[in-house]
Amino acid sequence: MSAKNQKVSIEQAIVRNPLNISANSTVADAIALINLENRARKWDEIDPESSFQLAQQKNSQQKNNCILVTEGKKLIGILTKRDLVKLYDRNGDQNKSSQNLSKSLAETLVEEVMISPVHSLCESELTDIIVPIKQLYRYDIKYLPLVNDIGEVVGLLTDENLRKLIRPIDMLRLSRVSEVMITNVVHALPNDSIAEILNLMSVHNVSLVVIVEKQDCNLIPLGIITEGDLFQYLVLDSDLTATQAQMVMNSPVVSVSKHETLWSVRELMQEHEIDRIIVTKPTGQIEGIISQSDLLRAIQLTLPKKSAPIVLGDSINITYNETELALRKSESNQQALINALPDLIIRMSGEGVYLDFSSTDTFEVFGNEDLIGTSIYDCGLPQSLVETRMHYIHETLRTGDIRIYDQEIIINGKLNIEEVRIAVCGENEVIVIVRDISDRKQAEIALQQSEQRLKASESLLSGMFKRSVVGIAITDIDGKFVRTNPFYQQMVGYSESELELMRFTDNMLPEDIAENLRLRDLVLFDQCESYQMEKRLLHRDGRVIWVRTTSSKIFDEVNQSPLFIGVIEDISDRKQAEVERQEAIDALYQLNQQLESRVEQRTRELKFSNQQLMVEMAERQKLIALVENSTDFIALADCDGWLNYVNTAGRELVGMQDITKTFSIFDLHFPEDCPELKRNIIDLIAREETWEGEFRLRHCQTHEAIPVLFSAFPVQNSWADETFSLAYIVRDISERKKAEEIVIRTNEALICTNTDLARATRLKDEFLANMSHELRTPLNAILGMSEGLMSGVFGDVNERQKRSLLLIESSGQHLLELINDILDVAKIGSGKLKLEASPVAIKYLCKSSLNFVKQMANQKNIQLSLSVQNNLGAITVDERRIKQALINLLSNAVKFTPIRGKVSLEVKLVRAEETSLTLTAEFPYVLSFSVIDNGIGIAPENLNKLFQTFVQIDSSLNRQYAGTGLGLTLVKQIAELHDGYVSVTSKVGEGSRFSILLPYAGKVRSNNLDRVSSLPTDSLSETIGLEHNLEIHEMLHPLILLAEDNQTNIETFSDYLTNKGYRLIFALNGQEAVNMAIAQVPDLILMDIQMPVLDGLGAIQQIRSKQNLSQIPIVALTALAMASDREKCLQAGADEYLSKPVKLSQLAAIIQLQLQKTKIH
Repeated sequence: MSAKNQKVSIEQAIVRNPLNISANSTVADAIALINLENRARKWDEIDPESSFQLAQQKNSQQKNNCILVTEGKKLIGILTKRDLVKLYDRNGDQNKSSQNLSKSLAETLVEEVMISPVHSLCESELTDIIVPIKQLYRYDIKYLPLVNDIGEVVGLLTDENLRKLIRPIDMLRLSRVSEVMITNVVHALPNDSIAEILNLMSVHNVSLVVIVEKQDCNLIPLGIITEGDLFQYLVLDSDLTATQAQMVMNSPVVSVSKHETLWSVRELMQEHEIDRIIVTKPTGQIEGIISQSDLLRAIQLTLPKKSAPIVLGDSINITYNETELALRKSESNQQALINALPDLIIRMSGEGVYLDFSSTDTFEVFGNEDLIGTSIYDCGLPQSLVETRMHYIHETLRTGDIRIYDQEIIINGKLNIEEVRIAVCGENEVIVIVRDISDRKQAEIALQQSEQRLKASESLLSGMFKRSVVGIAITDIDGKFVRTNPFYQQMVGYSESELELMRFTDNMLPEDIAENLRLRDLVLFDQCESYQMEKRLLHRDGRVIWVRTTSSKIFDEVNQSPLFIGVIEDISDRKQAEVERQEAIDALYQLNQQLESRVEQRTRELKFSNQQLMVEMAERQKLIALVENSTDFIALADCDGWLNYVNTAGRELVGMQDITKTFSIFDLHFPEDCPELKRNIIDLIAREETWEGEFRLRHCQTHEAIPVLFSAFPVQNSWADETFSLAYIVRDISERKKAEEIVIRTNEALICTNTDLARATRLKDEFLANMSHELRTPLNAILGMSEGLMSGVFGDVNERQKRSLLLIESSGQHLLELINDILDVAKIGSGKLKLEASPVAIKYLCKSSLNFVKQMANQKNIQLSLSVQNNLGAITVDERRIKQALINLLSNAVKFTPIRGKVSLEVKLVRAEETSLTLTAEFPYVLSFSVIDNGIGIAPENLNKLFQTFVQIDSSLNRQYAGTGLGLTLVKQIAELHDGYVSVTSKVGEGSRFSILLPYAGKVRSNNLDRVSSLPTDSLSETIGLEHNLEIHEMLHPLILLAEDNQTNIETFSDYLTNKGYRLIFALNGQEAVNMAIAQVPDLILMDIQMPVLDGLGAIQQIRSKQNLSQIPIVALTALAMASDREKCLQAGADEYLSKPVKLSQLAAIIQLQLQKTKIH
């Protein structure tokens, strides 16, 4: 059928204006609409002049059994009469009146009962009638709405309309083998006699018997015997009771699954030129049989009852009634069509006149319709071909038998070989079926050559299978051993016959079986090609053997059932497998004494021997080429050491220029090495094993020593079973020895370098610790005194004095920040900085960072802004370090942005592919903190200098903008400690964008986060200070013990705390502090950690050991800033920890808090 006609046929099945209703309408409305539409159908309004319009009108005017639910023009559901009946059955029980039911339907909305979502088909996909039919079959539905590319309803297809247009060829594509196959199959066993087969055919009145093999109560098909096979055998006049079925059957069988389509069966029959196919299960068990007659019966049974057009093979267009008449008149014609499955079909009269024909592209030379009605004598065919054709036509008409012959014809300069079949199809008419068999003839020649190569290959593979030095086992789908090689049998201690009765799981440990079966199923169902696993096998004597097995799926060449082939390697250290080589030749052919003569037997043996010899010679040539082209020294010698052969590389290695001279293996060694070599060779011959070791050879010309890896092993001589030669394989390792010496020297130098580096690192850490203490101690006094003076503790100060004090405090804070930055860079570089990660709200983190630079920005009238993507909750980071990084970036942005500029902080999720981070299941997202300014910008050539320690990109900027060159280094290191990184983009004169990209877990924001813990230190001090103001009046001048050895710090703390109303006593070392604590029992102790005589940690431990002093609050003060200092102080017994320089207001708040806790207790 042409594409145009196909389109018209499909269009005839479409209802273009189907009923539709909105979802918010009631069920009663839908019922009324369907009834109203059905009553309004009138056939007399159809225009009878257009057949296409008639078909369209019939489809659109058919009785409506469904209604589409739409929203606008979009399809959202469907409601059928069947759904309405079910709804009635569900709501209308016997006790409910009709009036109540109508009220229920009037209150029920369509959207409550409609079917949604709806299976629909896009009209652009409606390329063939098969497409909607498959959809209807697949989802078991009767109605298939058509929509356009944007989901709007354009029509409706129903199963009834499609059945009217379907063709028999389409039914072949839709029907399954299971629908027409014959399940009652007559079968016999391979060893049954031909006489028994004849009896089965007679009793059951069948034309064939399937030969099967029983496997665990399953019948596996092996071959087929037909009446034709038996007829040919009967001509030989042989003993039918002595001949077994397996000697006559056609094998292997062609099989299909019952789930295949009949069209696939037709193609398979045509490919193999057969008229019957066995139906099997996936396990190979027989389920039924299908023939070409069954295909024709399927077409006949599925024809519509009305007289609809039918196309068989897209060439004969008749109605169903005409087909039924033709089938009754010409049963032989149908049988000829099914048997031949032709490429060209011609209907001719007995006089040679062409009556009709159907051809494929192979025979387009006959595709001229003008030939119909023309005599074969007038169509230009060769005279000999015409005469032969007419001869067989006359013979066919005379006898009524099918005639088959081959003909040769030259078409377009090419010789074609064709098979011609002629069968009677009517009164003085024949069907001529022509098939091009040129390829088959060539394939037969190729097959003969292939069989010869296959025999040689089978011999080689069989030898490899038996002589393999690893275990090989083949099992069936149930796990039973089909075949095993001798190495595997030796490995597990079972014979081949014993293993054939076992499954591969029988000698496995139970805990390994489940995983093995799981991997095996993956291969069986094509989810992977092979699998490998390590498992344990039980030897017959009870020993456990560790093996590594690699298994893949293969198929049985006879019945195509799946098998598994496994390569099993012994990896157990406790067992040294002894290889037992077992030479045996399996019988490949079973001689038929009645049909073959002794001469033919001898000819096959000689042919096989010649093939074996050719294979061995080819393998020997490959081995010689391999040895000659090897770069290693390879030689053969007799047991006394005289060399019989040395390859080219070996002669070049030792300088053997004169190849005619006789050499001994001992001539190539130094005299002092020969005794050891002789002992090894004698021992080697006695044990018949391989000896390996490092040795040295002597160059024949220069007499230099050549370090080599020496390997020797005995080789049995082929001309004498009990004599041996010695094979030597030697590899030059001179370069390796030189490399080993270089590695040794390099390692020694590396050890020295690492020692120096370790010492330098230790000295650097000690220097930084000492510098931290030495710098923080005077800074504590400077910042403390300036804070005390500014707060008016020591009296009022004027404005000029305040400006001086502010300058002192600013300089001190700058110096403190520099010290902190240097220490942080050093700690990160040495890997000693420990992150204290905890969840922190992202908005809080950003706002608190912006607060640090707000005053600096206000001084330059710079606009600050914050943009945070919605739905971002908390992020788990070290809050202090990330805030430190953000403040560094924000400070730089404000610093390098001109007056009235803009600085913004932007936080959002970015695509993973836009970053260089590797995502994990724990952190599936990437979060970006970006600081953007419109400042001076950075030149491209200076970008690589940004993150270098103590480096500023322009020394002139250092005079205009203060800085140490450590800020960006810290930012980069902090980001990397969080498994992130820093990126920067900038343009001179336009501004810069610095981004910190961190892995983000994407957890839901918690509303219960402790926000107080995230507040800045100043806010914490103020909060506690308020509580202090409320409680200070209730306390009576508490006594504080100050343990401090620095006089400046003593005066600073003393003046400030005295003005706050505290009484103070002092201790200048740790031991004195212990004594005074015992004598005075103060209310609180301020303990400096670094003091003479006894350090602060030791003093705290001694004080805590006293029962009456165990509850006194102790606040540790230290100039050290290492992360571990706080833990050490708290473990020693301190209640709180402060790092110098200490803010006096913060110190007062901590003292008040600790005293309040003591009062509560």
